Amino acid sequence: VDIETTESGDLLCIGMEQGKWKKCLVKHSKKLKDCENFANEEDLLERFFEVVKEEDPDVIVGWNFIDFDMKVIHGKCKEYGIRFNLGRDNSLSRTRFVSDYMMRSKVDVSGRVVLDGIDLLKDNFVKLSDYKLETAGQHFLGKGKMTEEVDWDNFEKEFKKNPKKLVGYNFMDVKLVLDILKKGKFLD
Repeated sequence: VDIETTESGDLLCIGMEQGKWKKCLVKHSKKLKDCENFANEEDLLERFFEVVKEEDPDVIVGWNFIDFDMKVIHGKCKEYGIRFNLGRDNSLSRTRFVSDYMMRSKVDVSGRVVLDGIDLLKDNFVKLSDYKLETAGQHFLGKGKMTEEVDWDNFEKEFKKNPKKLVGYNFMDVKLVLDILKKGKFLD
């Protein structure tokens, strides 16, 4: 799972992949391949939880996933009064977000495991110059993010005009994480 947001924190999309299945939930009206469109964050988030239940993964993983993606999703759920439930039952998923060197943030989910790709590398004693997705992608796969595809200075304007670029960027991030974890056998 990977999310994209604006600098001000607006949730633009949530990309997901599992095996050959992939989907992006996007806050935009333009119809795109492998995407579902939403007019607002609230509907997008509610659909995200539905998709997790429908696809029923054992493991939910991303990059800087707990301290960024999950933190944003959890905050948006509080803002809109949406139940933060990623589990297999009706219980609320529990969160602990910390910025302490000695402790890790975590998300406890009934019947599933929520993991962060960065933590998986560190737990397996992988030393990199930094733990950005770009760095890990180059190290393990010889390729990185699609940063040159997106005009970051005019990001929001570009997204409104051409959401296909953002969705492609989002899908690439999701694929990079999965390919890194597969190549390094970190989930094994």
